[in-house]
Amino acid sequence: YCSFVDALFRANVDIHYMVNITGHGWRKLMRARKKFTYHIDNLPPVPQVFTRIQKAGSISDREMYATFNMGAGFACMVPVSQTSAVLRIAKRKGLRAWTAGVVRNGEKRVVLPNGIVFEKKDLTVRN
Repeated sequence: YCSFVDALFRANVDIHYMVNITGHGWRKLMRARKKFTYHIDNLPPVPQVFTRIQKAGSISDREMYATFNMGAGFACMVPVSQTSAVLRIAKRKGLRAWTAGVVRNGEKRVVLPNGIVFEKKDLTVRN
């Protein structure tokens, strides 16, 4: 994503927060220091590899979204007025991008459209 991020900086996009969604899945959005609630309205299609992992391991949807990116590799939070610039730059860089939702002041929380909600306590390292 280095080329993409560099292009955002060169275009003077007002980036508020960026995070890769790998490793801790969608919970990773909450790593920002400030308290925000991330309302995700638009999830990407789930790649078949994750469907296979879920089925083979009998893993819940919640655990899949807590652990895997489920088709989203990177998140970039910008003002609504700059989303079209971000989408244009992503396309130019050959990346699939979309507006996923909105960020609001509030408790650290990620709310997914499939009914899954992650709270601040869900971000801790688990055994």
